[in-house]
Amino acid sequence: MRYTFFGHLCGQLCSDCQEDLAHATLRLYRPKDGDDQVVARATADTKHTHQILDAAEAEQKADRLLVEADLDSEGRFNVVLDEEVDYDGDAIEVDVYLESVPGMPEGTEAGPLQVSITTLQPQWRKGEEGARFG
Repeated sequence: MRYTFFGHLCGQLCSDCQEDLAHATLRLYRPKDGDDQVVARATADTKHTHQILDAAEAEQKADRLLVEADLDSEGRFNVVLDEEVDYDGDAIEVDVYLESVPGMPEGTEAGPLQVSITTLQPQWRKGEEGARFG
């Protein structure tokens, strides 16, 4: 089955100010095999699930990567998980990869950054063209 995941990602800078995650990379992963905390993370508030990953932690997830997609200038994405990706609608880990961190003072050296946002169990809406969530 074809699964289409779409949406918009932004950072909440304060209660009434947000910034689109323009030109970042969305990375979707399978949860680790045998991870008994998947349901707990999928139902938790994202303010309790996000984690900044160091390079080693990000690399440890590489073999579980389902798909990567570039966000547009407004932080929007549209990802298709089709037959080529062995995926059957289960929970996914949602990460964002940034080549550089927006808003850094000029002259500040900052390498790439990967943030694990949450684990998500999409409630897929099935239709003639597959399932959609977003």
